[in-house]
Parts: sequence; C-alpha cells; structure tokens
Amino acid sequence: MNFEALKRRVERSEHVVEGRAQQTQTHWHDFTTTWRDSWTPTRIVIAGLISGFVVGRSDPAQTLGKLGALGGSGTRVLQLIGTLSGLFASVQASTAAGQAEHAADKAEAVADEAQPTAAPRAPSPPRPAPDPVAPRPAEAATEMSEH
Repeated sequence: MNFEALKRRVERSEHVVEGRAQQTQTHWHDFTTTWRDSWTPTRIVIAGLISGFVVGRSDPAQTLGKLGALGGSGTRVLQLIGTLSGLFASVQASTAAGQAEHAADKAEAVADEAQPTAAPRAPSPPRPAPDPVAPRPAEAATEMSEH
C-alpha cells in the first residue's frame, strides 16, 4: 500500500469513529430519557416493597429486632444503599457539569459570532482611587500575623 491509500484508510476510520461517537451519544440520551420516564410512582413503590422483602428475608431476626432496629445484614444493606445513592449523585453531578460546559461553549461561540466588526470602543475614563481607610483591628491583627 502506498502512503495515499493509507491516508484515505485512516480518514475513513476517523469518520467511522466520529459517527459511532454520535450514535453512542444519541443512544445514551435516549436511555437516560427512557430511564427517567419509566420511574413512575407505582414502580417506585413496587421497587421499595421488593427491596424491603429482600432485606427482611435475608435475616429476619436481626432486621425485625427490638423495635425495628436494624442489625447485621440490615446495616450492610443500608451502607450499600448509601453508597449507591452517592454514586448516582456523583454521576448526575458530572453529567450536569458536562452539560454546563457544553452550554458555556455554545454561548461563547454565539457571542463570538454576534460581536460586531465595527470600530473599537473608546476606552473608559479611569476610575478614581478609593479613599484610604484604616483597617479594622481584626484585619490589622490578621495582616500582622501573616507577615
């Protein structure tokens, strides 16, 4: 194979990868939308009942101990639930951060396109210097301790 054939092959592969990335993003968006829409109140109650049954079935003597206090495996299940909720919260936070970054990029691109190509603005007049004010005692003490 000559260099040009290899170059075309690489370009074709890059286009395929870009297409797959777009498909993956579309499928992920569809999945998250379907996931959120599928959690109806009835399904949430049913999931709670099933998980409660599983926890009670795992060790009923400890789970239904004194006044409903959880022991042994119940504690492990609560730890698992806490860990999973933290995991879901971090995933949602990272997704929100990614969306915010994407929105900021879009806003920046729109702002760049909307900037007029007219003459530059005149410089603004200089601001007067603030009046010197003696620092409060706490600020003076902090400043003294930092040096």
